[in-house]
Amino acid sequence: MIEICPIHYKIEIDELLTFYEQNSKKIHLTLEEALENCQQKHISIEYKNLYSFIKDHEVRIYSNNMLIYVNDISEGFEPASFTPAFLGASQVKDIDAMERSILEVITTGFVLAFLAENKKMSYKKRHGTFYEIYELKDAPITMKRYECGTDLFTVREKWGKVSFVCNHILRKSFSLPSNQYQMPNRNPIRVFRAENTKDAEDINELNQLLTDIPESIGKCYSTCSAIMKKAEESGYAKRHKVEYYAGWTFLIYADKIVHHAWIVIDDIHVIDMTMKKSGEMKEFLDSSEKGIYKPFSRELLAEWTHKEIEEHAAYSKYHFCGKAEECIYIGTKCTEEEAKESFRTMLTRGNLPGYKYTSKNQYENKFQTLYQKKYGGS
Repeated sequence: MIEICPIHYKIEIDELLTFYEQNSKKIHLTLEEALENCQQKHISIEYKNLYSFIKDHEVRIYSNNMLIYVNDISEGFEPASFTPAFLGASQVKDIDAMERSILEVITTGFVLAFLAENKKMSYKKRHGTFYEIYELKDAPITMKRYECGTDLFTVREKWGKVSFVCNHILRKSFSLPSNQYQMPNRNPIRVFRAENTKDAEDINELNQLLTDIPESIGKCYSTCSAIMKKAEESGYAKRHKVEYYAGWTFLIYADKIVHHAWIVIDDIHVIDMTMKKSGEMKEFLDSSEKGIYKPFSRELLAEWTHKEIEEHAAYSKYHFCGKAEECIYIGTKCTEEEAKESFRTMLTRGNLPGYKYTSKNQYENKFQTLYQKKYGGS
């Protein structure tokens, strides 16, 4: 997993490259000290879709969960090459120009972070939920300084609302419930994440419960009802508390929060047939994080998914077995009907971009449409 630095600066300006060109001499005079200081304090920076930190005297740059560039700065910047992952996925023709632009942007970001961290610039300071806001007085730049530790998520609960920030790469924060992110009902809101969940003690018993539950694309609400029914019929629900939850989930590799349903067993085990700990998609993500090239497309994802579904493997082979790793769940105990009605309400209000109406009051996103077209219902 990509390292999370305890201090993070999100730099907001339309064109940081223009700022560099206007201040290049000052930036280069400060650069060596800035890089050393940011490495010592474990500071990362973010600009648009770029994320970077310094470790072992190497500047590491990521984009969209992919390691795209590494440069050893122990004796100053030297010409380096982009990673195979970036070169395999990119269509950029002038690689040298791309390298210059990215390095100018990233080094400027580290210098700005260093100057702000050491109070060597003039700025107006405000406070957000998870960050301090620095508005520079001499340039049209706003920086958000996060100091949220190294957990994947930082969560704050107050007055019936849950706010969280994902600390993985680009900082993304949400607050719910809200008009955009409503809950299925007024039951108490619960948050499930790695810190308050754990794997089931008897994995074989869990596998047995889920043996005949088909993994279906885009059918989390009915799948959870099927699990509830199987738990009752098999007697599993007499030995364990099994509850249906719905609300919102966020995966660290995603760029948006998703309306979803899941099962909670004995208050601490989250069962979700869509979140996977292994398989082709996880191998692709792991390879990208290391800068190793592996082809990817929606078509390939559909192929990988179908292959794993048709394998009919034990639940524990590909799925997390109770501990909510790499994601966070925020929702309420409810029924399938309440979950679906909540989803439909969000759709009619335009709060779930990316879905389109198909037929029979059904909605799909682009991947679900592709999968259904290629493989039919599953």
